[in-house]
Order: sequence, then structure tokens, then C-alpha cells
Amino acid sequence: MRQKRPSLEIKKEILRNLVDNSEKTFFHLACSCNTGTITIKDNCEELLLHNYIKIEKRGNSRIFNFVKITHKGRDFLKRL
Repeated sequence: MRQKRPSLEIKKEILRNLVDNSEKTFFHLACSCNTGTITIKDNCEELLLHNYIKIEKRGNSRIFNFVKITHKGRDFLKRL
């Protein structure tokens, strides 16, 4: 039986995936972090409160959430 990962570990993995200055959707982060999109969304909302990431909504008929790391998030990741 697989154990549940702590949310801090998932947050670190989200920041590591965004370190290359690329913008990624919740779906792409979920695939690279090997977790669900709802888990990614919940953890990204908490990272957004601390200004470690930015979330930008784009799209015409369907809205996509693009996530990008901020300077504060990059500095936080270096200290870990």
C-alpha cells in the first residue's frame, strides 16, 4: 500500500518543476509531480498566498490556469 506524500513535498516538487522559468498548467504539473490536478490546485493556492508563484488565467472558450514561479519562490527553493 502506498503512503500519502506530505503536502510540503508536493509544494517543493511544484517549485522545482517551475524553476526553468516556464509556464505550466495544472495538468502538466500534475503529470510531472505524479499527483492529481485537484491536489496541484490546492497546493498552488497556498503557494500563491505566500507569493511564491503567479497564476494567470488564459483562454478563449476554455480557461487554462498557467503557473509561473516568482523571484521570492526561486529564493525560497534555493534555501531548501
